Amino acid sequence: MKKIYYLFTGVIVLVLFIAGIYQRNQRTTQNENRPAVVTVLLKFEEGLFSPNTCFHDAKDISSPSVRRIFKRYRVKSMEAVFKNRYSETGRLKKELSKSNSYFLEGWQKIGFDSKEVAENFITTIRKQPGVEHVLFDEPFRFTPDIAPNDPEYQNNNQWHLNDPFHPNADIDAEAAWDINTGRNDVVIAILDGGVDYTHPDLDPGDRSRVIAGTDTGDDDNDPMDNLPYNDPNSFAGHGTSIAGVVGAITNNGEQVAGVMWNCRIMPVKMIRSGGIRIPHILDWNWSTSAFPSDVADAIDYAVNNGAHVINMSYSFPDKGWPVNEVALRIPLLIQAIDNAYRNNVVITASMGNSFETNNSTRYPAGFSEQIIAVGSSTQQRIKAASSNTGSHISVVAPGVDIRTTERGGGLRTVSGTSFSAPLTAGVAGLVISQGKDRQFNLTNDDVRHILELTAVDIYSVGFDNESGNGIVNAGNALQLLDEPNEVFHYNNIGGTSVKIKTIDKWELLSNRWGLAAGLYVNVNQYKITKHINFDVPFCEPPQVWMRERQSKCLSAANPNNGRLYSRITNVSNTGFDLEYYTYYVRKNLLDQDINKWIPAAPASTNVAYTVVGEPNFAGVAGLSGPSFVCSNSAYTVTNLPPGATITWDQSFGISRVSPQGSNPCTFSPRFMGEGWIEATINGGCGGSYTLPWKNVWIGQPNTPTEIIPFWNNGMEFGSDSYYDFRVTTQPGASYYTWNVGGGTIIAGQGTDWITVRTFDATGGNNINFSVGLQVGNSCGLSNYFART
Repeated sequence: MKKIYYLFTGVIVLVLFIAGIYQRNQRTTQNENRPAVVTVLLKFEEGLFSPNTCFHDAKDISSPSVRRIFKRYRVKSMEAVFKNRYSETGRLKKELSKSNSYFLEGWQKIGFDSKEVAENFITTIRKQPGVEHVLFDEPFRFTPDIAPNDPEYQNNNQWHLNDPFHPNADIDAEAAWDINTGRNDVVIAILDGGVDYTHPDLDPGDRSRVIAGTDTGDDDNDPMDNLPYNDPNSFAGHGTSIAGVVGAITNNGEQVAGVMWNCRIMPVKMIRSGGIRIPHILDWNWSTSAFPSDVADAIDYAVNNGAHVINMSYSFPDKGWPVNEVALRIPLLIQAIDNAYRNNVVITASMGNSFETNNSTRYPAGFSEQIIAVGSSTQQRIKAASSNTGSHISVVAPGVDIRTTERGGGLRTVSGTSFSAPLTAGVAGLVISQGKDRQFNLTNDDVRHILELTAVDIYSVGFDNESGNGIVNAGNALQLLDEPNEVFHYNNIGGTSVKIKTIDKWELLSNRWGLAAGLYVNVNQYKITKHINFDVPFCEPPQVWMRERQSKCLSAANPNNGRLYSRITNVSNTGFDLEYYTYYVRKNLLDQDINKWIPAAPASTNVAYTVVGEPNFAGVAGLSGPSFVCSNSAYTVTNLPPGATITWDQSFGISRVSPQGSNPCTFSPRFMGEGWIEATINGGCGGSYTLPWKNVWIGQPNTPTEIIPFWNNGMEFGSDSYYDFRVTTQPGASYYTWNVGGGTIIAGQGTDWITVRTFDATGGNNINFSVGLQVGNSCGLSNYFART
């Protein structure tokens, strides 16, 4: 009996061993048939093989040395590149309408599972006689080349948009237009001296481009540019030229091109007509100035009527006041600006043209937290001589010899930061358009940071007081938002807080956080640090910036203007380091108790931040599904990269029910036993990425073949005895159902080990009982096995 038992056991082991070898071989064969990861293009000379068919075996090659190389790298077949030369049956067409001077049939395509193998193949095969060319089949990124047909643009009179003779001096408009020419639901408000809405290159005559606006200066609804040309400083014609820079009708074969081909211009006239004339005492022409109330009302009108961008190409001097004094003396203006900022409106303003006189800070550009302050640059890629500078500058843009629209229907050439600002406003409109198209939900802080990060440096790498972050570059800005990049918005709360020092005198330069501007004493400074890990890794270190409007964090500066600040460093594919400060203010100079956190207690501080880059979803992708393959079991790849495809693979005992590439994908069992399911992600920055395969059991578990008894520590009480029983390991079993005759299971039911209490009715220790077992999983139960 023992011999039969051992023979039977040996046969089972041998069968399992052979099955294992078969599955490994089957897996290898299936792997060889997977879609190629990389493709190599090979050009053979004529005569090396017959080109009569579209597909070729390696054995068709006449060169023994080339065949040996193909065999070494396991290349079994190749495919013609110029497949249009072959019929549906794969035969070479007898009559080709095109010349074949280059023996185009010699170009063949070969796929490899690994780039490393492909590289080695290329290195080896290129030395062979008869091989003309060998190279990787790598993709080019094709985009349309857009160049408008407006005469002034085609004649290179609009250098600010595209200047082939001075690279990086223009805003690289054509590269931007290849991606986005602007949306007609993006509204750019021109707060100025009015706009000539009858100009044929601004509006087709139905106010569909220059939409209804208002005149807060004269308090009516007509924003026509009609101020008199009786003063060199008058705003007459100014707003019409500004509008042409932003959005002259483009590609219409007339006059000039605007930054935005499609947009709506909202004219808001804030300059009053008329003036005051008192002979020999006062002659004040209102067309050269604006009242703060009219400006504030104009800003508010634009906000309340749907403007996405507000352009203010004007400035007034600070008169020696610090920024907090400007805010205190003209509170309605700063409040109107801040309200626009809080309502997610992008605001651009000119830096001013007084560098050669006093270079004072001019407003509203000086309110730099809420405003993109724009200076002027030249064709020679330097700052314009008259353009103001300062620490509040954001960017510069072309502002010399700008060809644009003129009131009355004509054209004019103008200069000044007044025209650099609307160029920047137009680029901001393109950024907003691209964000809308890709559903990124960009904030005004996002737009400002995008313009700054993608600007082209002039004098030094990074920020400087002369050119800010550099020349605005529309092409760079839109490429940052183009595929495959994605935009992610996050918010981080708190971090590790450490008290740095107590400051004797701390100056707050503006009313912020419920605290009046002024000097404070006995102020504790706390530094907060944190390392932040991205939810999804990126293919390359992404761009990261703070969204100030939605944050509560300050810098270490003293005096401090209350401007939001955080330091983002060590940006990698997976995360970055964050540092900022918060303060506990105890007293003011009058020794009055304040006892207030500015801007918030450490645990309540926050940094809202934006991340832009190509996400590597394959790095967090996973394969989910049951551990048992039953009839129609579904498996899913989670976090699949956008645009990526899936190639499924499975062991021999499993059949794929769904079409290749489905997600989820359904499988069914062919045979019971161990198996695996695997998914390869094709696409994304990693090329192809194979997820770790999922080990599974196919079908219901095998029937148990042996139950092993154990005397339970020799315990015997009267005529009762206790036994332990276990079953040999049962692969694929998730639960165990025991049955005992002549005894009681007192522990272990449902597991692979039970304790049984038996009872001898004769009192003579004559114990007779039976033990049976069925194992199961979600696919079903095994057959019943019993022993006595």
